[in-house]
Amino acid sequence: MKLTPDLASRMANIALAHTVREFPHKLDHVWNDASDGTRPSAQHPIFYGSFDWHSCVHGYWLLLRLLRRFPDLPEAPAIRARADDVFTPAKVAGELAYLSRPNSGGFERPYGWAWLLALHGEAALHDAGWGAALEPLARAFAVRFTTFLPVQTYAIRNGSHANTAFALVLAHDCAKTHDTPLAALMTFISIPPTTVGVFLPGALLVGNGFGFHADVQTIRDMLDSGASFGDWATWLFSDAAPSLVLGLLVIASVAAVAGFLLATLTWRIVVARKWTRRPARRKVLHPAE
Repeated sequence: MKLTPDLASRMANIALAHTVREFPHKLDHVWNDASDGTRPSAQHPIFYGSFDWHSCVHGYWLLLRLLRRFPDLPEAPAIRARADDVFTPAKVAGELAYLSRPNSGGFERPYGWAWLLALHGEAALHDAGWGAALEPLARAFAVRFTTFLPVQTYAIRNGSHANTAFALVLAHDCAKTHDTPLAALMTFISIPPTTVGVFLPGALLVGNGFGFHADVQTIRDMLDSGASFGDWATWLFSDAAPSLVLGLLVIASVAAVAGFLLATLTWRIVVARKWTRRPARRKVLHPAE
């Protein structure tokens, strides 16, 4: 189906209506005490419509994408006015305040996280300040991705909002432009042999085999505690550095040699099979010879 101006206009009208329709609403909310609960618009100054938080987020993404694709839509002034009204530092601060609540670490993980980053990426393509307003919220979810991905024990592949593959693909497009370290982490973590929980401990174990004494458990403890960049740098340039560097060199060298040998062996097998088939093919094509 081709996205035409008429279809874009119909979609824009639907999204303009449901992104501010507060009820019915399904909250992703943890109650910390008896008083910890209000109506959706009080908890989420921007994303209170569309039945749930993440649907409201990608409803606004749709509006901004349609506006960029079709700037002359009849609904364009309404979209711009709505974006100017909701994407403000004050309302973004309200969304951030909800994230800072106790027991909110799993809020909308990972589907809503990815859509928020996608919305920020789209908003940043408009010359209106919407991207800058959303940047603190995008940074907050980027930090959550950075903390969560290294300690995730397995990929979630079922067809639900918990699917990590969809979230990584969606969020990676934004991260490539706005958060290169997060994009690199997503690429690194999505390849099982290079998962932090496997690769770095493996490198340390190899390095320790040469007489160093770096503690592998320290990595797990720092990942679990959400250690800062400074903490990681301090750890890296102390006892862990010699063991880690040597371990990485050994693993990289062995992997390179193994890859070369495997490629050579595979090529020889392919060539050998091709040569062994030649006489049989000649008999079929030239039976008189």
